[in-house]
Amino acid sequence: MLAAPTTSSNGKTAGPHKSWKKVNEERKALKRQRKPDKLLKELQPAKEAESQAEKAAQ
Repeated sequence: MLAAPTTSSNGKTAGPHKSWKKVNEERKALKRQRKPDKLLKELQPAKEAESQAEKAAQ
């Protein structure tokens, strides 16, 4: 049977207890998902600047 959610001192509801190993695995998985998104966001302004420079050169 799963543990019931509990309310901590800051008022947030905590889910059932998870082992630290499980928590760390979930964090790593999220980090792996966000890494490509972050790279795309960094490349976007560079592409826009490049296209503007090409338009100015024409």
